[in-house]
Amino acid sequence: MVDILLHSCNQEERFDKVSRPTIHKEIWLRSNEDYLAFESRNSTVKNVWDALQDEEIYMMGVYGMGGLGKTTLVQEIGRKADNDKLFDEIVFVEVTETPDIKKIQTVIANKLGLKFEYAMEDESQRASKLYSRMEKRNILLIVDNIWGELDLKIVGIPSRADRGRNKILMTTRNVDVLEKMGSTKNLGMGILNEEEAWSLFKKMTGGVIQTRELNSLPQDVCKECGGLPIVICTIAKALKNKRRPSNWKVALRELKAPSPANFIGLLEKE
Repeated sequence: MVDILLHSCNQEERFDKVSRPTIHKEIWLRSNEDYLAFESRNSTVKNVWDALQDEEIYMMGVYGMGGLGKTTLVQEIGRKADNDKLFDEIVFVEVTETPDIKKIQTVIANKLGLKFEYAMEDESQRASKLYSRMEKRNILLIVDNIWGELDLKIVGIPSRADRGRNKILMTTRNVDVLEKMGSTKNLGMGILNEEEAWSLFKKMTGGVIQTRELNSLPQDVCKECGGLPIVICTIAKALKNKRRPSNWKVALRELKAPSPANFIGLLEKE
């Protein structure tokens, strides 16, 4: 079931305090009440956190199949780093399967308070300005959802020699991508165990699973989600207020034989 589902979805340096525009905290950096600290994720979180504080490590990554919650995990680490003031600035950018360098440069620049003055600036001009803005700083750059090797120099991200205290944290499905990019700390993620999956499912569905008429349907649906957090959350939220067994039976049937039309794009964020 899981294989079918996965296949179907599949500015410049500061001169004074007035010169830089105000950068508001992004929504993702605010508390995420849905986040659950699972035992199976604790070691990954600890290893990434240790790497963020290790001056010798510049680039690190989290990898694993779609739907595991890699984005959720690195964002939670980003929130902790923000709360602990580990970095001066934290930037999150999604790459996607077909990287748009101009878009990536613009997203990073905007979040760092850097504005490209001319619409006609080419890729290398934007990269040069971005490089100057980031050079020898203390910035955590989270690069999410990398599908293939991304040339950081083309984007304008400082190399090891000029990185200062900057760190890059990436997510990808393929560890080979991290290795080709020179990442020195790569951590794999797996599916949730049965107890963790059920704990997440219960949190997302709420009291509806206590409905007597549902019998074992909640447990059956949860099991069919294959231990994938994104699938569990999506299905559980859809069933949160459904007390009729028929709704749960439909969900169970579609999980067992998923329709591409129903699940297209479900796991693309991971």
